[in-house]
Parts: sequence; C-alpha cells; structure tokens
Amino acid sequence: MIRSPAEFYIKFLIVSPENYENDAIEKKLEWTGLDFISQEYVDGLRDSLAPPRPFHPRDPLHDKSQRFLYREGLRALFFPDDDMRMAQNVLGKRRAKEFIETMLLSHAPLGAIAMGVTRYRGVGCSPRAIELYRHFYWNVDLLDGPEVRTLLELRYQKLLRSDKPVDKALAAAAKKARDPRQMAAELPFSPLGAMLAQMRMGIVPRDIRVAERVVAARNLAVIRAEECLYASAAKDAANYAITAKIMTELLETVQNPDDQLRAELSTITLRVDSAPVPTLHELTRGLHTVDLQPSADGDVDDEHDSAAPADAAPDPDD
Repeated sequence: MIRSPAEFYIKFLIVSPENYENDAIEKKLEWTGLDFISQEYVDGLRDSLAPPRPFHPRDPLHDKSQRFLYREGLRALFFPDDDMRMAQNVLGKRRAKEFIETMLLSHAPLGAIAMGVTRYRGVGCSPRAIELYRHFYWNVDLLDGPEVRTLLELRYQKLLRSDKPVDKALAAAAKKARDPRQMAAELPFSPLGAMLAQMRMGIVPRDIRVAERVVAARNLAVIRAEECLYASAAKDAANYAITAKIMTELLETVQNPDDQLRAELSTITLRVDSAPVPTLHELTRGLHTVDLQPSADGDVDDEHDSAAPADAAPDPDD
C-alpha cells in the first residue's frame, strides 16, 4: 500500500491525548491539504504504535513517554519551538505550501527553499522549519518516484469518485491546471528541474546562462534522436536532429568567443611527474667540469694548444 507523506503527522494525531478517530484524522488532513490515503492505512499505523501506559506525552519529566516520542520522531510536535511553529504556519498558507512541496520534490537545498518561500511567498521560514515540514507533512522519502506520481494522481481520482457534481468539476479543472508538483515529480533532480518548477509557479529566474541552456538542449535533442532511432521512429528522430542543428547554430550567436576560449583553455591541464628530480651527478656521471689548470711540467696539452688559424698570413722572417 502506498504511504502518506504526512505519516509522522498522522502518528502524532493517533497518539495525541485528544484520541482522534479515523474520520476526524481524515477531515483534519483534508482541511490542511495533506494525504489521508485510506482507513486501512491509518489502522495499520495505529496498530504499529505502542505508547507506554500511562502515557503523558506533554510531560517532559515522564521518562517512558519522552523515550517513545524520540523513538517515533514525534517530540517536536508535542514541544514546538519557533522552527516548528513556522512549519505549522505554512499549512495555512497554500501558496507557500505549494512552493515548499514542489521544491522538496526537486531536491532543492533547504536553505534555498527557506529563502525562496520568504522572498516569493512572504512567509518567514528557516532551513530547520523546512526540514521539520518535510519530516511531518511532506516526507516524500517514504515513497519512490512512481509512488509520488501515483499519490498526486490519487488526489484527482478521489474527487472523481465523489457523488457531488462540484467535486467532479473540480477534479477536471485541477487536472487541466497542471499541478507544479506533478512537473517536479516527473523531472530529474537537477537545478534545471527546480527552475522549471519555479517557472510553473510564476517565478521567473533572474539569471539564466543562455549558452549553457542551449548546449543542454542540443545534447538532449541528440540523445532523444538516438533514442528514436532505436525505436524505429525515424520521423521523430529527424525532428530532434533538426532541433540539434538549430541549437548548434543558435549557440554560435549567443556564445561569447572569450568565454568559449576560456572554457577551452580550462580543459588544458599540466601533467605532474611525481618522480624525484635527478641530481647533476646522476645526469653527467661526474663529467660536468673541465680541468683548466696547467700540467706539472708547465707544458700545455697538445689537444688544448692554441695554434694559429690555418688561414693566417705567414711570418715574413720565415
């Protein structure tokens, strides 16, 4: 059975002293835009929890209760600090909630998400608050890629199964609107995926390196063309090949020659030889000097005698 990203929050509601029943938990999750999954799923979580008896989760001095909360990862909700209150505040801000959940699906850094939700959605958040939100309300680490996409599709299917005509109309309109979380779930984990997801939410990136994006588009077109050839889809392969050609021509107009030269020079690397440097004696075997001192009898060696040049004029006395 598929799990809910809000599984730890559901566990909190189950063990809470308020004794929430399944129907109350479902309504509470629906009101906050979280995923309930099913009654059987909640029953399974309820059976898996074994709090101590007596159980006093809000008493910091009750040792057994506090050990249980630590073990189950629930203590932050029973003793909320400023960061936990920030995470709880997001649940009431649907635009901020959408931004955080989309960026978490893109695996964006927590600090960048906190800065983005503060700047673009006007909701103050810290990286620790984003981490707590992920743990309790949007823990997509509990699901794999297909399960995340199934979960998002399940939201529409629930509305379609409703007997109310308004729910069916809402499901059709919501599916046509295209949830940015669906796009983030389908894209690879990369800065480009995060940027595309932000653009889906109406956030235009400030700085785009056009040359890099053109190169990436060209590479993707070449790969897809090869993929189509393997699938015997020659027409699609031709379209991707034309796209790759257009991207190559476009690259010549947007790329700065200085940047291109700098990139090419950066690929040149110096090879380092780790062998020890040979000494002068090892290179010359001791034959690196010439003895210039005169011999003991005062004669100069014939080989080093300074004879007159062959073409010199003869002495007139000879």
